[in-house]
Amino acid sequence: EAWLDEGRAGILEMATATGKTVAGIGAIAHLCGVLPNHDFDVWAHTARTDDASIVVVAHSNAILSQWEREIRDLLGLNVAGADRSGQPDPLSFATGRIEFHTIHSMLAHNGGPPDKTYDLAIVDEAHHYANTGDGGYGDALQSLEAEAVLGLSATLGREGTAKRQTLEELLGEVVYTYNIEAAQADGIIPEFEWTAHPTALDPD
Repeated sequence: EAWLDEGRAGILEMATATGKTVAGIGAIAHLCGVLPNHDFDVWAHTARTDDASIVVVAHSNAILSQWEREIRDLLGLNVAGADRSGQPDPLSFATGRIEFHTIHSMLAHNGGPPDKTYDLAIVDEAHHYANTGDGGYGDALQSLEAEAVLGLSATLGREGTAKRQTLEELLGEVVYTYNIEAAQADGIIPEFEWTAHPTALDPD
């Protein structure tokens, strides 16, 4: 809702294991209307499309494969599993199509982003894209055309840092924050202790 209120642009900064992927799939469902057994009129959404073009961007094929599995599961897509040895194949369904691209494949020397405008781009692990210099991940992302952008990250760094400012310029402001303390208070993440055990290594 925070992302929708900001015009479908911006970043969700949420602690690990608190639902970033689910939030991204919610954005897909909101655009396409494919989530089973849900009353989409609750959002009063007028921009829903029958042929949504969506891209999920991540820095590894392992993460993209996880996205594909979660999308199949949560959207109820009965599509045969794909080869896990590389970038997942696109998922096509009645109201849209989802492509999966590593940021590496979108670098200029690899041909750049696809020559099209997506209805929605989901940028996972957004903290990796602060390098907007020539040949950087952020530089490739700047060339990606999309009507709506959702950035996801567990941490963008401290407030006021150059990295955070760059990411907000690239993907939009942080529209929602859900940190570890809040997740623990809500019972989403268990209590834990972090203990450092320094260990000396001999010269060999």
